[in-house]
Amino acid sequence: MSLLPAILLAATCLCGEAPERANDFFWENDRTGFRAYGPGDPHKWSGIDVFNKATTNNFVVHLLREPGKHGNWHKNVKGLGMDDYAVGPGRGVGGVAFRKDGKWLPDYGDWVSYRIITNCEERCAFELDYKLPIGGTMTLGIVLAKGCSLFVEGVKLSDDVPTEGLEVGVGLDLSAEREHTGDLFIDEKKCIVSLFETPHNREGEEGSMMNAIFAVDARSPLSLVDGPDGSKLVMTKPLCKEDAGKPVVTVMAGADWTEAGRFKTASEWHGYVQGLYGQFEEAGARIGAKVGEIIGKTALGIIGCVVGGTVEAAVKAQSSENLETQQKGTEK
Repeated sequence: MSLLPAILLAATCLCGEAPERANDFFWENDRTGFRAYGPGDPHKWSGIDVFNKATTNNFVVHLLREPGKHGNWHKNVKGLGMDDYAVGPGRGVGGVAFRKDGKWLPDYGDWVSYRIITNCEERCAFELDYKLPIGGTMTLGIVLAKGCSLFVEGVKLSDDVPTEGLEVGVGLDLSAEREHTGDLFIDEKKCIVSLFETPHNREGEEGSMMNAIFAVDARSPLSLVDGPDGSKLVMTKPLCKEDAGKPVVTVMAGADWTEAGRFKTASEWHGYVQGLYGQFEEAGARIGAKVGEIIGKTALGIIGCVVGGTVEAAVKAQSSENLETQQKGTEK
């Protein structure tokens, strides 16, 4: 019998902390799952990890909050899914990197505080705070919607971050060292990076993983840049002082798995990713300047364009009258 409260398993989309597994913070829906390493993890890795899922039920929460109960989760767990993604010191799927004066800045480690905005059938939404080695705080606002293989991620810097000349990039790991190679699609103009990985072909590690990232919105022009750790980054131009305290870039990032049966070929996956990009492009053209008004409210501001369908839905989703926010701060 599960040790987890029944309420945790009631929502298709679920996010939360796993104190039992080094305080990792996880999020999942009916397709896929992810985690940001917690304050208790000795590696201090800031990249975002992926969990493959072949079930529409909650799965990642069981692995992380019931450690040891489900065996070796680096192999397929009873046909339900597995953790077959190598993060290491890389960016994983959606980790952030910083550059200033042509030099890459030190890694920022794991999260220090979070706010859960909502867990419900249609979406989970939350914010993670990270202390930066250059001073100040970075907040990642993330929303994962039901039926979508990618999550929306907004990056916001606090008022005390020295933003003058700072470049911010959100990455996808393409390193051969961590086996993130395969059929790669890149659109430099649209800042789309989509990878259908080569199968590992090791016992217990079935199928191919696939992952992607693309730009949704930025306060400055974007470009694709090769990161220092084998990643491809959706990168801003050098920021100015006035960018402190504001969202600076929003992307969509995520992953899927052939064993789930949705995508069997590289062309199917790349087509799906480009289709999602097209939805954002169409929504942006339809609602025009209102997008900018919503973005200023929170790092989560852009989400309504895809998970809610309209700007009005985004505003409603963020209303304090409709959401119960759970917060936690952890000092290092």
